[in-house]
Amino acid sequence: MVGVAGALCLLLAGGHTLVGQRWVLPRLREQPLPASPLGGPATTAVALAVTWYFVTIAVTGLAVLLLALAGRHGSAERSLVLRTVAGVFAAASALTVWLARRRPRSLVRSPVAGFIAVAVLCLVSA
Repeated sequence: MVGVAGALCLLLAGGHTLVGQRWVLPRLREQPLPASPLGGPATTAVALAVTWYFVTIAVTGLAVLLLALAGRHGSAERSLVLRTVAGVFAAASALTVWLARRRPRSLVRSPVAGFIAVAVLCLVSA
């Protein structure tokens, strides 16, 4: 089950990159962005792009971690890591649902089902 969770994370990371490169990040150049304490609108656009890609890198890292743990069983460290990853994805699920509370239909196109699946797979395997 941990291997499935790792594969799901790779799928989520790939989807995140695809959506970002295709629909989100190119549009940052089309609309005026506010300045930030770090700099002008161009700096804000760079900060958003870096944050977008950081999420992809972090989820890919979790995928690698889960895939590495797939063949190991019975250690306290494995259980700790799986419970931590489950907590991260449970928190992401809760945040996604909370932010969509006024427009629940938007959850249909969100990655929340993948978040919940990874959390459950990790908890069951812990």
